[in-house]
Amino acid sequence: MKYTISIAVVLVVLGGWYWYSSTAPEAVPQEEGTQKVDPRVVCQSALMYMTFESGEAADAFVEACVRGEHPEVIERYQNDNAPDGAML
Repeated sequence: MKYTISIAVVLVVLGGWYWYSSTAPEAVPQEEGTQKVDPRVVCQSALMYMTFESGEAADAFVEACVRGEHPEVIERYQNDNAPDGAML
């Protein structure tokens, strides 16, 4: 009786694992260096390291950054997040 319950539990676990692995979406491999960078997300995340007098000044910085007036923000993000020194 004890072995029957153990075997049933193992079969249920294996069946669940098989079902999950067959229905999970497969990851699409990306070529190195093909990741896209969303400038708005990068510029907004740069606010964590900066201080501004007001929220309006911070919003103005983000808009200027998105327009490309602060390329150092994008460059720093790429350097900090690139795997093994590869460019994003």
